[in-house]
Amino acid sequence: MNKPPPLAKPKTLVSFIPSFSLKDKKGLRNVLVLLLLIDLLVIFALYQSQPKFTVNIGIAGDENYIDNFYEREAIDSSNYRWSKDQSSVTLPVVGTPFTIEMAAIVFRPSPTTKLVNFSLTWNESSLSKSFDTPTDKAAIAEVATYILEGSAKPELEPQNGQLVVKTDTFSPGKGDSRELGILVKQVTIQAHQNSFGFVLPPLLPWFWVVLGMFSVQGCLALIFSRWKLVNRAAQFLFFFFALLFLLAIALLFLFAPTFYLNQTIVLGTYLLLPGLIFLTSLILKRRAFPWLALGLALAIIANLYLSFDFSLILVICLALLLLCLIYNLSFEHTGLNLLFISIFATLASWGLLQELTFRTADAERHHYYWLNELNYLIRQGELYPRWAPDFAFGHGFTIFNFYAPTSRYLAEIFVLAGMQPAFAFHAVLIATSALGAIGMYFVARQYLAGSFSVVVAIAYIYNPYRLANLYQRGAIGETIVFGFLPFLLLALNMLLKLDISFGRAILFGAGIYALILCTHQLTGFFSLFFLVGPFILLNLGWLLWQEKKSGWKLAIGKLGWRIWRVGLALGLGVGLSAFYLLPAFVESGNVKLGSLLRYKPNTGLLNLSNPVRLGEWVARIEAPKSPVPGLDNLAWIGVSYLVLAGLGLLLTLIPMYRGNRQIAPVIIASLIVIVCLVMQINFTRPFWDNVPFMRYIELPWRLMIFVGLFAPLLIGFLAERVIHFSGGLLKTQPGTIGYKVILPLVILVFIGVLGYSGAGNVVLTFRPVGIYGNYSLADISRQFGDAYYIPVQVTEKGQALIEANPDAYTKPFIERNNQPVSDTVTMEQTSPFRYQVEANLSQPGTLTIPVFYFPGWKLTSQNQTLNIGYSQTFGFITAQLPAGTQTLELSFEDTPIRSIGVALSVISLLSLGGIFVISGRKKPEKALN
Repeated sequence: MNKPPPLAKPKTLVSFIPSFSLKDKKGLRNVLVLLLLIDLLVIFALYQSQPKFTVNIGIAGDENYIDNFYEREAIDSSNYRWSKDQSSVTLPVVGTPFTIEMAAIVFRPSPTTKLVNFSLTWNESSLSKSFDTPTDKAAIAEVATYILEGSAKPELEPQNGQLVVKTDTFSPGKGDSRELGILVKQVTIQAHQNSFGFVLPPLLPWFWVVLGMFSVQGCLALIFSRWKLVNRAAQFLFFFFALLFLLAIALLFLFAPTFYLNQTIVLGTYLLLPGLIFLTSLILKRRAFPWLALGLALAIIANLYLSFDFSLILVICLALLLLCLIYNLSFEHTGLNLLFISIFATLASWGLLQELTFRTADAERHHYYWLNELNYLIRQGELYPRWAPDFAFGHGFTIFNFYAPTSRYLAEIFVLAGMQPAFAFHAVLIATSALGAIGMYFVARQYLAGSFSVVVAIAYIYNPYRLANLYQRGAIGETIVFGFLPFLLLALNMLLKLDISFGRAILFGAGIYALILCTHQLTGFFSLFFLVGPFILLNLGWLLWQEKKSGWKLAIGKLGWRIWRVGLALGLGVGLSAFYLLPAFVESGNVKLGSLLRYKPNTGLLNLSNPVRLGEWVARIEAPKSPVPGLDNLAWIGVSYLVLAGLGLLLTLIPMYRGNRQIAPVIIASLIVIVCLVMQINFTRPFWDNVPFMRYIELPWRLMIFVGLFAPLLIGFLAERVIHFSGGLLKTQPGTIGYKVILPLVILVFIGVLGYSGAGNVVLTFRPVGIYGNYSLADISRQFGDAYYIPVQVTEKGQALIEANPDAYTKPFIERNNQPVSDTVTMEQTSPFRYQVEANLSQPGTLTIPVFYFPGWKLTSQNQTLNIGYSQTFGFITAQLPAGTQTLELSFEDTPIRSIGVALSVISLLSLGGIFVISGRKKPEKALN
């Protein structure tokens, strides 16, 4: 008996169209092609609504669309603006053909003598039309509409266009000096149908938006395909989401046409960037992340070259953050953790990426000039100048001998690559922000899991004191040193661990300490007292207590070996930086640095009886109270940071449900934070006044840099305890679903609180960067630099006389009996640090050369060195010359102390190399273990 045929399955859309299934590559390809065609047709159809855009001139907000108009005016309750001889209105590209209509009044006071002519030009003369208004019509103030018909050619403009209004002008007189054109009220642009009955969309925006939408839909298709979601219901769901996204774009076009038409390219970019990022990750998986990180870095560099918008960087950051969470929800993958942290470092640099700069004018008054001068000298072959010859109206300056060089040289790398100086500093600050956060992550990994180390790193990024240095003080050197300090802490840990190679530990410790000293010598010096000293002593005490079980002799031997490692590393670090540090310290008496210290205990120290100052100590940064940029208030440490760090100490000391407690690092971090806070209170004034060299810190609240280093560790321990406590309450174990849900939630909450309290709760006032290009030598010449580094021989009176009449002090001259004489003397600069002087004296006299005296200047005549001095008021170089014609050479050379500094640096470098090579042949020290 034959079996009846099987019942036919109910037919579905997928059954009818099997070639559009996501089961195989062919079906996936067909789906993508279908979606691309639908996207193209939908955008084409949307432009058939004949989009229209209107700019009402004379109302609030019109500044976003107009340029070179006069102020708003109201006539008979209608608003207008007078145009100038050439004014412009920015309009979106709406498709072709199109019509531009301008409602305006062409008015001239009677009696008019000639026709009034004006023209409308679209996009640099691609379309133009002239209009003449007769004299009788111009005398009557009536609104008329002037029309410019657009071409039917496809529009290739990738961005908004400009309507330029060129017009005859007149002067109204009676005290009004304006040159007036016409009164413009409104400008409208609208697409309309061509002879074939359709509007042709602007080609580049059309395809750009389609490409953006298609990238998102392609991601969706790959996700469904990769996750094997190929059953009927899943495929219907895919098409539903793909077409729903397209519907959302259509609604945006129809109900928000103003936004859509203005932001067409930007909208397409917003869609395309995350789409490409997700596509890359879907195709390459985790192998994509190094390339995506490189892409973010290139976008930041492009932004600093003024060719990539911050909003696009924000889109990239958000897409990468989402991917990091998808692929690394438990924060166990170190590489993705570092990318996650770097993204938050980028977001913390939001002001710099928006081409904004510090509230103080220090950068524009000093740092930008110093960088430009360094750039000029390096291009002339002077790789490490100690003298700035172009400052102070060409009389020279000592800045390079005293101010730490790292910030300038890091910025110079970007300047040599063609970046403008202001943004070169921005690039360094952004890079070192990310570097410091990464370093802090590795410090925290000594004690905590990867997830909690991420919290520590982000707490370090958003520390209010760091943000105050970055955005308010403009303290470039101190802000950059934030990027290196975590590595010093990491180096100290390496030096204390005897199972790490002696050579590696010494090399790393010496190198990072030298880098800190050459970045901000004050921080490097005081880190010995408030970071290195207490950290090493407390750790040595703890380790000695732990290792006494093996015998006191062995424990004391290990103690001595650790002290030797740390001391050698720091000593070699000082030696490496001696080329800069030794001259800067020994020769500081030759400049006004010593007499201009800003140490003021009454304002620098906190008086607990003064609630106002107490409020400032834990308050947020406030907006400027005056139009002059200044330091009205500083954020030392946000209340949330203080509270969270305190809770971290408290909850670590209290036994909880489960989890290993690391008491030692918590206590060490807490003690250092407490000491640094207490040292800023008024009763410690005798310490600052009497302990040698402490007054050089200038401002005791600089110790907040060390609070900002250790408080994040306590916050990381707090996050760990919260997770353990939550896991105990919910009875979840690591690896379970509950734990995997709790962990990212807690971490993200901590990140949100830290970001908000560190940045969002800090009221910052930005200013546009004032300096975009390089300074000219004439600009540099007018700079006296920083008063700290003016040679002591230059009196305030002399400085004031030079600034008042700089041309009067540019030439050398001869004096007799303190009176200038007419003997011939000329001077020529033959290199940055060398001058040739020709003098013809009828009898002996005193030569005055208009270069500031400073150790290192040498005057020779026929290879004979002459004694030099300086003038009493101006500090110019002087010398006694005999009668006759003579050729002199003035050159700037290293002093003995500078040569000793260079020699010490070379010896330290060779010693480090020898230690590294020798230790590389040995195994790590195990004899003491």
